[in-house]
Amino acid sequence: MRSNTGKIRDISLSLFCNEEYRHELIRDGVRPFLQLEDVQSRVRGYHLCFSSYRGNNVRLHLFAPGRYCKKVSREADKFFKAYFGQTAFTAEETPIRKWHSFMPFPPNTIQYGLYYENTDRFELSWQKFREHLSVLIMELLCQEPIDEKGRITFALYLHLVLVDTFTELSPEHRREAEAFYKMKAMPAFPAGPSLGAFEMDPQQLWDIRQKVSAEMSDPDGWYSQWKNACELALTELSKKGMANADGKLASLFKVSGEINEQLDIRDDSFEALWLILIRIYKEAQPQTV
Repeated sequence: MRSNTGKIRDISLSLFCNEEYRHELIRDGVRPFLQLEDVQSRVRGYHLCFSSYRGNNVRLHLFAPGRYCKKVSREADKFFKAYFGQTAFTAEETPIRKWHSFMPFPPNTIQYGLYYENTDRFELSWQKFREHLSVLIMELLCQEPIDEKGRITFALYLHLVLVDTFTELSPEHRREAEAFYKMKAMPAFPAGPSLGAFEMDPQQLWDIRQKVSAEMSDPDGWYSQWKNACELALTELSKKGMANADGKLASLFKVSGEINEQLDIRDDSFEALWLILIRIYKEAQPQTV
């Protein structure tokens, strides 16, 4: 997207629909919207996140110079209201969770300002990394319905590539990086939908690590593209006051957190993901005959 001068502002949209339609919303709604000429010419960057706050939704952040924000907001409002009006998405009521303080929003609606990002120190290099992750999500996860298991599985591979990339850049911090994924001991899988399907023996864990290593060697595959994006992000963060040991690890934590944020990895899904990662770094080994 083309660069424009002027103070950058965050336009935060929350697009609500039932979980089984979110892949269609991203594939047939969000992607075509981002490709509009008026959006391309006015927006400096974007990223999206899955979210379950006040109902299943896709959160879309658009970053534009202040003078364009009203125009971009009007374009988004017009586009997505028309999109929801043309879809055949059902609009089942979202159940109210007892720990939520607010009523859920109805499906097939667009809401504004539920999230806010401070853009006083807008960093284009970091934003480009977040945008790259969003592009991977749109390209790789949106051909079929996206459930919790799919998001956890995708996050798992992203994290494994991230750690391998980090340890190549900073081999002296390999132990600390792997310790980050070992620091939380959990005796069993949390009680979440389908999470028991992630139970694996050491050979299966080893196979996952080997698959990641093999795929990273293909320069044209998405693993290599993701590795390059991680390398650039980690290097840029290190240049910005994160060059010492604590700083380098902080850069790893920041990138790791962004993966979880965009894929809505939290609560049970976070614990399931972390347990798999803990076991991979503790137990993964080839089967002996």
